[in-house]
Amino acid sequence: MACFAQLDENNVVIQVISVHNNEAPDEETGINFCKSLYGQNTNWKQGSYNTKAGIYYNSDGTISEDQSKAFRKNHPDIESTYDSIRDAFIPKKASANRVFDEFSCTWKENEATKPPKESLPEGSIDWMWSDKNNGEWVPIP
Repeated sequence: MACFAQLDENNVVIQVISVHNNEAPDEETGINFCKSLYGQNTNWKQGSYNTKAGIYYNSDGTISEDQSKAFRKNHPDIESTYDSIRDAFIPKKASANRVFDEFSCTWKENEATKPPKESLPEGSIDWMWSDKNNGEWVPIP
């Protein structure tokens, strides 16, 4: 099965569909098939079910030895954005304090702001990122 994302006028993913490989032996044919179903004025990009953070995974969840199959950095999800310059799907930013990772085209916790272990409250083992309150480091009890 192939995965296709419908994009709005701002390249935000508004729908993701599966298309049988017979209908989508390549991206152009798959896009034409999607347009035949949803209208010629719709905008589509092919994605990958098995690519996450720039890494291609086998169907059993293990990392593939063949990373040439990694496609468009991330599986497209509703509200993710297609970046035509990077040719990548970028997930929606979970909180304001996350920083963009160029390799994976994902939003990561801001390691530069992680407090030192010495400042942990008594009984805590480490710091963990929380996306509540625009993102912050919280102690792990």
